[in-house]
Formats: sequence, C-alpha cells, structure tokens
Amino acid sequence: MISTKEEGRDGWYAVGIEDGTRLVARSVSRTSSTRVLGQLEVNDDATTIRIRRQSNTISFETGEAGVWQKIASTTLAPETTIVEGGPFMTTSEAVGAT
Repeated sequence: MISTKEEGRDGWYAVGIEDGTRLVARSVSRTSSTRVLGQLEVNDDATTIRIRRQSNTISFETGEAGVWQKIASTTLAPETTIVEGGPFMTTSEAVGAT
C-alpha cells in the first residue's frame, strides 16, 4: 500500500489478494470510496507483488525472478508525492491481533 498527496488531497493505492483467487489493485479516496484499477486471476499458493513508480505512473505487478506481469497501472497528477508505503492487512470482519 502507498499513501499519496495528490493535488493537495490524501489518497491511497493498494494491491492484494481477494477471495484467494485474484490479485486486485485499488485506489482509495479520503472519503473511503474505492475504485478497482485492475485484477488478475492467480492459481499459485504463494505470490509476490509490488507497486512501482516510474515518473507519474504507478504500476501494480506480480512475478518472480525478474519477470513481472502487470495487474494494473494508473497515472498520477503532476507533483504527486508518495508519503509512505509498505505492507498492510485487512479482513472483511474485525479480528483480534495476538
């Protein structure tokens, strides 16, 4: 997940596994509205994912051994700042952390 400051507004971009069968890239606005940017079916037990920025484009990719497949990409507004990034976890129901 990465958080951004785009045209003065906070935003987030994330990629994750949904239903154990597909990788989904999403954007999330400050008002919590989400938009699916793209998705890709997966059949592997383990998956490597990354978010990569090149100029004003961010790409959501999966792969290994230097061979990457694009899940989705989107263009950021000029002057967008990436505030921070890293792994995250969500669930459909609240769970306690141990």
